[in-house]
Amino acid sequence: MSCRYWLTASPLTWAPRPGFTGTRATRYVPGTGSQPSKLEGDMERVDRMTDQAENSGASKPVTVAWMGYDAPPGLGDATQRDYAQAGGPALNAFQDGLRVNPRR
Repeated sequence: MSCRYWLTASPLTWAPRPGFTGTRATRYVPGTGSQPSKLEGDMERVDRMTDQAENSGASKPVTVAWMGYDAPPGLGDATQRDYAQAGGPALNAFQDGLRVNPRR
């Protein structure tokens, strides 16, 4: 993994290192089958999202990965509302924090 990231806990969040001054932010919320032991694959997706944003003309894009909920373990489980309903309030709070402090 790249040294471009720093990790915060509660919930688990990967973000650009402190001092980064990106002007466009996207959020990556891993889905079905996601778990902390698979973070390397998620970070590759984050890098691809950031690269795509830059290739599309975004100035200083950044992608923040958030793993603050229990993702459904399988596709069949993903059809159940329980996972989204349980994680929704935490994701809303995370999004609110990014809106209040957009350079985080």
